[in-house]
Amino acid sequence: MKNITLLLLVAIVPFLSIAQKRSSKKTPAKQEAKIQLSVYEYMNITGIEQDVVVNEEDGEARGAAGPEVKFIKRLKSKARLFIRFNSGKITPEILEMNKLARECTSMMLALNAATKYGWDLLSSNVVKEDGATVHHMYLRRKR
Repeated sequence: MKNITLLLLVAIVPFLSIAQKRSSKKTPAKQEAKIQLSVYEYMNITGIEQDVVVNEEDGEARGAAGPEVKFIKRLKSKARLFIRFNSGKITPEILEMNKLARECTSMMLALNAATKYGWDLLSSNVVKEDGATVHHMYLRRKR
C-alpha cells in the first residue's frame, strides 16, 4: 500500500508543476493596459458628537416642559465634537485640514474649511449610535 501511494505521489508531481508554470509575459494586451485615474478625487469628513446628557430634574424645578428644556440645552450645549478628514492618502493638505479640525466646533465649520481647498459636498448622512451622533460628509473635487 505504501508503494502504491508513493508511486501516485511521484506520478502527480509533474502534473502539479505544469499547472503552476507562469505564462509568458510577451502578451501585448497586458503590456498596453494602463491604470487610468478617475477624473475626481474623493474625501470623507467624519464627525463624532458626544450627546449631551440632559437632566430632567432641571426642567421640572424651573417649571418648563421636558422637550423644551432638552431643545434649549442642545442649542446652548458645548458638546464634544471630534472631526477627521480622510482622503485615503496622507498629504500635507489633509494634515493641515486635520489640524484645523481641532478648532472646529461644528460640522459646518469643517465643511467650510474643506471648501476653501476646492472640495464640493456630494452627500451627507447622520447615524445615531450609543450616546453619540456620527456625521459623515462625502466630498469630491477634480484632480
